[in-house]
Amino acid sequence: MRRFVLVFQLVGSNKSITAKEGAMKKDNISRLIGKIAWLFILILLTATGSAFAKRAYVSDETVEINIRTGPSLQNKIIALLKVGDPVEFLGEESGWAKVRLPDGREGWTLKKYLMNRLPWKIYALKLEETNKEMKQTIATLKEENSDLRKQNKELSQNLARTKEELNRLEKMYSELKAGASNYLSLKKSYDELAEKSKVMESELKKLKQENERIRYSQNIRWFLSGAAVLVFGWLVGLQMGKAKSRRRSRLYYD
Repeated sequence: MRRFVLVFQLVGSNKSITAKEGAMKKDNISRLIGKIAWLFILILLTATGSAFAKRAYVSDETVEINIRTGPSLQNKIIALLKVGDPVEFLGEESGWAKVRLPDGREGWTLKKYLMNRLPWKIYALKLEETNKEMKQTIATLKEENSDLRKQNKELSQNLARTKEELNRLEKMYSELKAGASNYLSLKKSYDELAEKSKVMESELKKLKQENERIRYSQNIRWFLSGAAVLVFGWLVGLQMGKAKSRRRSRLYYD
């Protein structure tokens, strides 16, 4: 049973690790898909121009633009914006656009350098970054897939060994069970034979005692018989001697 527990604990721990790795992998994929979805939604919304009518972005037709205090090149420059920087469009005058910066300051810049969507260059950079992340994720997934295949192979081998061990232990258990059944049967027969042996020993002891008693009685009988024969012979001899003496006496007196 201890082997079963250890083996099943081992298998259970491997499954738990695989499940955690799978959850982490799904989480990474979900985040990546979320980024891609957000990017395409942003493209669609900014491309329409209706939902963000007051939102404008620095065009990719230039490198950077100047934000001035007024609608002329003579006005003071208060900020520099790069391609893709967002501003709030407030109005226009003579080819100039009045805008509000993210920090709240207001100024003027040439309207031709503004557009109502993110520049395609920015989209391209974001897509390139997303594509790079996707490639890294794919490479990671391939590596994880290879590791998972290896783990799956190891788990399959462990499972096969576990099944083999289980079959062996079940066979041993069956043999032990059968052996125990045979043992109980043999023990019962042994106990019965032992009891019979005790009875027979007791009877044999009684027979020996009876035999000794009979032999002793027979010896006494033989002794008494022999003694009787001797006494009888002695008496016969004695009578015969007396008879001879009487004959001699008669012959003498005659």
